[in-house]
Amino acid sequence: MDEKTKQTVKETIPFLEAKGTEITSLFYKNMLAAHPELLNIF
Repeated sequence: MDEKTKQTVKETIPFLEAKGTEITSLFYKNMLAAHPELLNIF
């Protein structure tokens, strides 16, 4: 990973700390709506 990418990742930490649960919930909601066959896994 190059230094620019590392810096970008570091800069996202505060956002992920603040919104991580919201992002994850939305991700799983959308994924499972699009792929209901995964419901038995999650």
